[in-house]
Amino acid sequence: MICRISTIVGLAASGLICGFQPALALSPEAKRIAASEARYGCEGPGGRFSAKGAIERDLTGDGKPDLLINHDELTCSSSLGRSGSCGAAACTVKIFVREGERFREALDILSASVEISPGNPPRIGLSRGPNSHSYRWNGRSFK
Repeated sequence: MICRISTIVGLAASGLICGFQPALALSPEAKRIAASEARYGCEGPGGRFSAKGAIERDLTGDGKPDLLINHDELTCSSSLGRSGSCGAAACTVKIFVREGERFREALDILSASVEISPGNPPRIGLSRGPNSHSYRWNGRSFK
């Protein structure tokens, strides 16, 4: 696939990487992870997360933004159309917690929907079929 980008400045300003357009407010490390997840989910370049698909927000209550990736919010330009990380009823949801300038994957789960409540740390509601589960950071993991 050939990417057509009018200027290098446009590339840097928009975060466009071969068809991947992350949410505008992501840090460079979050953009890197989102781009990697998009390539994985789309089995190559040409994936785009919606604003609800790549969210950088404090999920652990430490005042530092963490990262939530929801493959249900990934659109692929390939023949897949949607993320290969989605099944018939649920898609992969990953949460990465910030450790310095980097992120560490802390949760990888299938879910049909994602809701983040207010609070510090917030509750993260995930559901699959009739079952809903709420996760909250306990200082070491999401339980």
